[in-house]
Amino acid sequence: MPAPNTSPRVPRLVIGVVALLCVFTVLGLQKNFWWSLDPGQRTADTKYLDAKNSARTFRERVQFFTDGTAVKVSKKNGGGSATDNELTKKRVLELAPDGFLLVTMGNRHFLPLIVNWVYHVEKLDISSYVVACMDEHLKGKLDKLNISNFDLGSALPSEDFGWGTANFHKLGSVKVKEILMVLEMGVNVIFTDADAIWLRNPIPFWKENWEADVLMSTDALSSDLYIDGLLDDPSKHVGANIGILMFKPSAKYFVREWQKVLIEKEIWDQEAFHVMKEEGQEILDRDVHVFKAFNGTLSMGYLPIIQFCPGHVFFAQQLPKKSYIYPYAIHTTFQNFGTPGKRHRFREWLLWDDPPEYFDSPKGFLLFDLDIPDDLLENAAPKFPDKIWLNDTVGHFALVNHQVIQIRKAFSIARVLNRILVMPELWCGQDYIHYPHPGVPSGVDMTLPFQCPMDHVFNAEVMVPMPDEDGNQVIEPFIEIRESSFLRNKRLPLSVRSSVLRVDVCKDDDSDCGKEEEGAVRGEDGHPDKLHLKSNLSEVGIKKALGNLMEYKFLHFSTMLDAFGGFENPEAAEEFKNGTKDYMGQWCCVKEGPVVYDLFPDIIPHTDSRGRVFNTTWEPRVVT
Repeated sequence: MPAPNTSPRVPRLVIGVVALLCVFTVLGLQKNFWWSLDPGQRTADTKYLDAKNSARTFRERVQFFTDGTAVKVSKKNGGGSATDNELTKKRVLELAPDGFLLVTMGNRHFLPLIVNWVYHVEKLDISSYVVACMDEHLKGKLDKLNISNFDLGSALPSEDFGWGTANFHKLGSVKVKEILMVLEMGVNVIFTDADAIWLRNPIPFWKENWEADVLMSTDALSSDLYIDGLLDDPSKHVGANIGILMFKPSAKYFVREWQKVLIEKEIWDQEAFHVMKEEGQEILDRDVHVFKAFNGTLSMGYLPIIQFCPGHVFFAQQLPKKSYIYPYAIHTTFQNFGTPGKRHRFREWLLWDDPPEYFDSPKGFLLFDLDIPDDLLENAAPKFPDKIWLNDTVGHFALVNHQVIQIRKAFSIARVLNRILVMPELWCGQDYIHYPHPGVPSGVDMTLPFQCPMDHVFNAEVMVPMPDEDGNQVIEPFIEIRESSFLRNKRLPLSVRSSVLRVDVCKDDDSDCGKEEEGAVRGEDGHPDKLHLKSNLSEVGIKKALGNLMEYKFLHFSTMLDAFGGFENPEAAEEFKNGTKDYMGQWCCVKEGPVVYDLFPDIIPHTDSRGRVFNTTWEPRVVT
């Protein structure tokens, strides 16, 4: 008989309890961030974003954007007056008592992005930040907001510079000037462009990777770079992106030379940085992931893309969400349509600070259930993912066009009723990026089709124009819209959210639609907030049936497939066509060029926004 086992035994019940606790802990950690981005959840982890109720305080301070007056509150920042013109050493040391200073910069054009940047910084309860003002107008606005700033004295114009212009190149030297000013005062600099936001305090991350003198973000998109520390082999990356940078004072000689190059040559600041970085570049330690650069005088490292996210990684690939990793920062790169497009991306992910009236307009809102047949989804992805063929985009355009037709009808009804359309979530069969590709960029692991940002298909610059520097909407959109996540935003008041009339569009043979002249019938048993609408009504019928229902904040259509039958009035039809002629974006692309989306792909014949005539079934045509 074998000897009995006398080793200590752990009761199975204890093991089971421990295992369950581990599972619940992991699930809880996963939920901390992503409850903010999934339907019906909060906007962010309270550990990071609700600290000391700073968001409420900030919202009070920006009321002057909506009512024309500034609210006086106590200064959040240390270091003397937040409105000082100069950035003296004394002020910097008071602003950054721990030796770290977050900085950004801009002119009046970037005011909304800067306000949103500060909003997120203050929600993290970070007071060691400052904004460099490139013109007096921006400084005046930030002074009223009591946001820590100083006058950089750039002498550059106050509008958007446009990528690659002479002023764009001058902007680079101004950016480097700001960074150098702080470094020469002995303080560590964490710089971001104004079109980035912070979701976590980056200082602890830097302290954990203190071997590097310089840390930088990158435009790398490869999904094999899922690591918590720094990226490993510099040779894998497409190069640095200087929209997020961290400098120790030991890097000031490098920054000084960088500034000198930019002053002497009309060269892109990022290109100059990349060239200087690669001088004498040598990998030191694959475990630490830092490398020698600038002729061996500096240690540098790449920030991980899954925690310091390029726009494509966060908004298109959605790698942090898929991996349940809470990112530190998001930079709206790989995005279309300038500042309006960047704002809309943030809004889609509940990361933009809008005023209360944005969520309760007297116009009321309109939304609908988007119809997407399974076969369109199944056939949307390329059939030959190793080829770049125009014919292999047919499935993608069939999927997008089916959605566009429904959205066009929703545009029409929203215009007729003067309501604000809540855009649906879009699905794309192929990715959008600024060079030819076979559905997705090389090396990127994306499952197609995927939920794509609105600006992959629609022109955000036209549809959601930015207000002027005083907060006034100078360019009124032809049809006002809200982002697809609008109903998930916790700022939407319950009184608005619950005020919904369900509009069920009848089938042709449905007897519940009431009298022909009414077009609709109300008050179905048990569903007083429900209405049956006759299908394919014109603008006259829609106005008659739904035009006097302003007691409801939302009209929720069951479908748009047969909801609108077209305009009776030729002048109204022409007005709609002209008002929406620039609404569509383009898909990029095959080697021959991009393909422009069409708001009327089902209308035969018709002329598209580029003046091309379609006499037969719509097919993708390259723009030449």
